Amino acid sequence: MALELLRDDEPDPGHPGDGDAWQGPLAWQRRRGETVVSYFRGVARRAEPIVLPDGTPATATRVLEDLQPDADEATAWAVVSLPHDLIGGALAFAGDGPARFVPDPSRTVVTFFELALAGSIDVALALTDLDFARALYAALGNMTWLGPAGVRFQCSLRNAGAVVAALRGRGENYLPFYCSASEGVVRPDVAAAIAPLGWRPRTAADRRADHARLQTLLTGWIARPARHVSPWFELYAAGAAARTLADPDAMPPEPPANWGDDLLWWLARSARVSAQEYALAWDLADESYAEGFGPRIVLDAVERET
Repeated sequence: MALELLRDDEPDPGHPGDGDAWQGPLAWQRRRGETVVSYFRGVARRAEPIVLPDGTPATATRVLEDLQPDADEATAWAVVSLPHDLIGGALAFAGDGPARFVPDPSRTVVTFFELALAGSIDVALALTDLDFARALYAALGNMTWLGPAGVRFQCSLRNAGAVVAALRGRGENYLPFYCSASEGVVRPDVAAAIAPLGWRPRTAADRRADHARLQTLLTGWIARPARHVSPWFELYAAGAAARTLADPDAMPPEPPANWGDDLLWWLARSARVSAQEYALAWDLADESYAEGFGPRIVLDAVERET
């Protein structure tokens, strides 16, 4: 939807009322130099264009934990920088040019999916409807979403509630949404609201394709010798914080018959796969998907093809 575009010296058209009430429009934009900042409930959500330290133009999005009414407008931004890196930092607004992004390596940033949601004013406006908010919680909890270049997002039920609460920007926590709807169900209107951001729910067809890819990868990984990569898998002593690297030479030379968890642990401990490959295998083995945007159906665990 088209938002009112204000000059930097114009007052906010909306403001908090009594209690949880809001007076005036919920969303608007403000031009600050060459940068247009989008606001929801008085909090800046998105700024574009901004300039990275090397002069590259980019878009900055507010991180989820700072979407509250008392958030500082100049800080706590995150930037999606090509090709696919999340960078935390702050914005410096000065003069008539675009805002400058000041990286802060210590700044914690969120996932690509959460950042995409946080920067969408359309999603924020849809979330003013409590029924839609509960439907988004259901679509996030125990589900997998697929984004640009194969990026994936999964979260727990509590985290799904926390994400929805943060996006609404009303000072809520996860409790009003936790167990408020049928988790793993993706309503068509929720999928349609998120589709313009470049994300979609994982489907049964995606699950089957992931399963086939995993079968191929596992076959190739099993054929590798031990110590194919530098040992990296750490073992935790029971009841202790000390960690030791798994010894690849202590693993049996033959893979376990079970092509589930035992096989992945054998591959990792024998250093036949890297940490990145190990994480990829778990992503591909993930059982959650949406079929026709209806209830989630869990497939059987990965089984060895004969």
